[in-house]
Amino acid sequence: MNDTPKLAYNEGRLEDARRLLVEEYSRKKAVRLIQIDGHQVGGGDDIMRPDEDGHTLMSGDTYELRNIAGSPHLPVRVELYPGADKEEVLSLLRKITDLVESDFYDMQLRAQQIDDPEGLTF
Repeated sequence: MNDTPKLAYNEGRLEDARRLLVEEYSRKKAVRLIQIDGHQVGGGDDIMRPDEDGHTLMSGDTYELRNIAGSPHLPVRVELYPGADKEEVLSLLRKITDLVESDFYDMQLRAQQIDDPEGLTF
């Protein structure tokens, strides 16, 4: 049986899981993605202004090592923190949907500008 990151993690061999993940990721290509994070914040500041539910959304570019992420075959991936509150997750996903509907073009444009910073001006 092959040792996998999941098997090592589930057996409590966290350093083996980390090593196996690094080996696995080293074979994947680097891809640029648009990432949207949903946060539950207490209070706020000049950068993160929570809504009436205490939520903020942040979007930006990120670079990941993936096999097919960013392709037409996997245009979206959702990652949930184990133990997250279901109602809070659903609320944030609805807000993310609203953000994508209202700002999708601008998110794509900002990502394109990173690929071709001289080609676009505002």
